[in-house]
This record gives sequence, C-alpha cells and structure tokens, in this order.
Amino acid sequence: CSFLRLSKRQRLLAASERVFGNPGLLPYFDLANADVAFSFGADFLQSWLSPVAYSRQFGQFRQGRTTRRGYLVVFEARQSLTASNADEWIPIKPGSEGAVAAALYALVAKARGLEPAEAVDLAAVESLSGVSAQRLTDLAALFAGAEHPLALPGGAALAQPAGVDAATVVLALNQAAGNIGQPGGVFLSPNPIVDGGYAAVTDLISRMQAGQVKTLFIHNANPLFELPAAAGFEAALEKVPTVISFASFPDETALKSDYVLPDHSPLESFGYQRTLAGADRRAYSSIQPVVSPLYNTRATVDVLLAASGSSLPYTDEVDFLQQKIAALMTAGGSYTADEIFTFWSLWLQNGGWWPASAELTVPETAETLTASAPSGAAGLEEGKQFYLLTYANHFGDGSGANRPWLQEMPDSLTTVTWNSWVEINPKTAEELGVTNDDIVKISTADGEIEASVYLFPAIRPDTIALPFGQGHTALGRWAEGRGANPAKLFADQANPAGELAYGALLATITPTGSRRPLARIESILGVYGEE
Repeated sequence: CSFLRLSKRQRLLAASERVFGNPGLLPYFDLANADVAFSFGADFLQSWLSPVAYSRQFGQFRQGRTTRRGYLVVFEARQSLTASNADEWIPIKPGSEGAVAAALYALVAKARGLEPAEAVDLAAVESLSGVSAQRLTDLAALFAGAEHPLALPGGAALAQPAGVDAATVVLALNQAAGNIGQPGGVFLSPNPIVDGGYAAVTDLISRMQAGQVKTLFIHNANPLFELPAAAGFEAALEKVPTVISFASFPDETALKSDYVLPDHSPLESFGYQRTLAGADRRAYSSIQPVVSPLYNTRATVDVLLAASGSSLPYTDEVDFLQQKIAALMTAGGSYTADEIFTFWSLWLQNGGWWPASAELTVPETAETLTASAPSGAAGLEEGKQFYLLTYANHFGDGSGANRPWLQEMPDSLTTVTWNSWVEINPKTAEELGVTNDDIVKISTADGEIEASVYLFPAIRPDTIALPFGQGHTALGRWAEGRGANPAKLFADQANPAGELAYGALLATITPTGSRRPLARIESILGVYGEE
C-alpha cells in the first residue's frame, strides 16, 4: 500500500488508544448529528479519512434538520476546501493546534462544572497560536453551549512531531463536552486496523541496508517517489539482489526493479476493499473488471499462485476471492446465500457486502485526561523562514498523475492544472519581490525544489503550502517532468505513532528570476484585480 499517509491515520489510532484504550479502532465522528463542529485541520471534504462518507454527513450537518443549521469552525494555517466551506476559519500558527485545543478543553471543562487537571495560560496560548484570549473564550462558550458539539483532529495538526499529543487533546475536548457515545459525538469504528506505519518502513530499509532482504516484492506502492530521499530507500534498494515490481505503470520504483510483472489496471481487475474509516459498520466493496486486459498483464494473485505450484489451496484469483468472502455468508449481512456461487453473484451485483444495521461501539474505558498543552509551533526567523505545509488535493499520493484527465482537473481552490505551485500570501510575496508565476526555490534542511508562485490570500503570511502528487521522474509522458515533489523536502523523522512527521518543516524562499505561467481556469482579473 501507499507509504505516504497524508490522512495521518496512524496518529489518530495512537491517540484513540490513549483516550479510549481500544487498540486498532479508529474513532467514528457523528458529524451528521452534531450542531457545532470544531475541525483542527481535518479536511473532511477532500482528504481526511473518508471524504465521501464525511461529505455526506456534512450535508446532513448543514441541511438535515429543519430546526437548526450546523455551525463549523476550522483551525488551520491554510484555508483548505473544508475551511472554505466553514462558518469561521481561524488561521492559527502551524503546530499550535494542540495548544489551542488544550485551552478550549480547560475552558469547556470549567463551563460544564468539571475541574480540569491542569490550568492553561491563555496569554501563552495566544502567543503560540495567534488567537486572542478573548476569541478562545468566546469559542469555548460556543462549544460548551452547544447541544451536540464535536471536535475533529486531522491534517497539519497531526503531521507535526507532537501530532499524537494534539489528536489526544482534541479527543479529550470531546470528552469534556460529554459527547462520547452520544448523537453528534464520538464512537468507535467496528473495523480493526493492523498497520505498522512509517516505523515498519524504516525497519525494512534497515534490513535492506544490512543485506537481510534477498528478494523484495513491491505491489501498489512507489517508495522512491513517496518517501523522503533522506530515508535512504534508493541506496538500500541497490543492496537487494532481486527486486520484483508488480506495477501496472512504469513508475520510479518499477524502473529500478530487476523484474516487472505488471498487474492488471484497476478497470481490468477483480478484488475487494475493506472500508476502514467513515463507515458505521463493516463494509466491503467488490471490484470486478469492466474491460478486458489491453496488454499482456496478469493478476498478481495468479502470478504468486503459479510461482507457488500446488502448495496453496486456490486455483486462481477468483477462487481465492471466493474463499476469502465465504465467511460473510453467515455474518448477518444485508443478503446471504446457501452456497458460494450464488453469494458471489450477489456480491458482484450489490457492489459489496455490509450488515443491515450500524455496528458502532461506545468506548467503555474512557478516562479524564490532563490535556496539557503541547509546546506549540517551532520558532522561525521572521522574514527569512516560513512554515511549510504539504497537503493532498485530488492527486492524493500522486499515483494517478499519469492520467491526463486528472491532470486537466482544476484544483478545488486555485483552479491550477498540469503543474505544481507554491501558495504564498500576497503580503509575503510583495516583501519577497515575487508575483504570480515567478519561479522560486524552496529549501529545507533536507532538500530543495522549484515551483511557480501562486498568490493565495487564504494563508498566513508566515506560511507557504505545496500540494502533493506532482514531480515524477517516471510514470509516463503525462506525469514525467511535471511539477515538483514535496517529499524531497521532508526529513527522515517519525513521531511517537511511527508515522512520518512532515508538518514541522521550516523553509526558505529564494527568487530565481525565471517565470513559468500556470495553467488555471479562474479569471485572474476577477480574483485579484490584476490586468
């Protein structure tokens, strides 16, 4: 699977275990029944956990009740798609999300007659975050006075080295509001997750470097593109005698492999996907081919079965899948059958399988937390350094950059197509002497890239942002040599949850004197008043 987790799932798992004591279960946030929601970087309309499920819930949050309309407040340094649809956007400093959540926790607990275990200095939080003490007090009153308040942790808040602490405090804020297991509150998903995260990747790299890996299979992942160069995967790959890729397209890692045994493309494949986030019950989506294979490809399952001889009890990929889902026939789903072939037919016709009713659980081991404030944002040299944010848009992890229709699709907020850009506040750009389409060099302690400037008023002046997904050196003509890869700027740094901590980067900007116009749909005249 993809090595880069822009949704920060592992961090949320770790925080959930701290608060609720149930390892491997993600929180389920009942946004549909909330009336006030605070999002700490959770871009649920585009990239957080399950955008389809939470977008549907957001529709209910806004319009599902005739008596009231849900009120959304978003805390983040850059205005995301979710923040652009919020009632209030609070542009806090990157890394200060946990401190703000801790302050709100203390104020909400006090308003509800609880005694917070630790006092929070509002003046200190104001200095860390840029949010005034009075504004924090007003927001806490709004949250405490709501009938069904809800706080969501995600995005840049979890990408920090202290991201687990920030998520823990946000979950504790829900606890202080008394919404655990209540409508519009927090439940536990019924879908257990076992995931080693970035820590498992670094362990693999160490074993590769030590010569302990003789044969490496790579399927549905492109580590040479997704991982920081500082992680050393490319050098470690050279020490593996046999590297076998099952990539459907010639990505960066496939071109470094000894053998490529291409899998069918998604439209040519059988398979299934288990829904891990955003579902209130176990859910499996069935996958079946809609076109015949165009080239000489072969399902990876069939390749491995052929290589194993008769040592595995499966005849082919379909038989393997049928045996995998056979247990669902007696699992109380929305349909059933007496034998596998009828069940398989229903499985394909219905597009998957799920129980007829919700299976959410209420945490039983929740305990009151201290919710002490994390240290906040890293210091920077004003005017010389900037907080650097990397976010996911419709490109996700970048594996779809070779689809021209996806390249042609405009970004939701900037409408830019076919390239990368760096978002800079117009005031900051004026101070740097750059404007739209100027090429600048963005440098961190671990690398540098170049990108065209996009003047973006909805970002803090001390912050810049880059979308992920472009900057390929392979993957075909539509992807290769287009844009820049932010992973080149990342440090090889993991947080306590074992995931890559890429949210604490400080960057410098250097004008190059060159220009590269960006293709975009919006009218520059209409947006910025320029000629």
